[in-house]
Amino acid sequence: MLKQERQSIILRELDIHNKVLSSDLSIKLEVSEDTIRRDLNELTEQGKITKVHGGALSKSYHLSSYPKSKVYSVEKKTKIAKKQFPYFATECLFSSAVVRLAVNLLEIYL
Repeated sequence: MLKQERQSIILRELDIHNKVLSSDLSIKLEVSEDTIRRDLNELTEQGKITKVHGGALSKSYHLSSYPKSKVYSVEKKTKIAKKQFPYFATECLFSSAVVRLAVNLLEIYL
């Protein structure tokens, strides 16, 4: 399998799952983990992914990368979110994905 094909598959997996493990990619693509590491390093250098220990994350997965110093009234917003989240979680008909996103957002600012 060519390098471009592997990297394309890696990017597609990240689009679907937001994160990948080097060991899983190695098995799926039938190449060594060193080959996967080199591909992940190259994709990181191109700015397409964020490499982490044991795998990679999609660039869109980094909600916490927004600098908190640019967020105004964080304390007030946190207080509002804490009060409103139980209402949304119990009263509104949200899909589980939206609820998970809301939980992740709360964890970032708490």
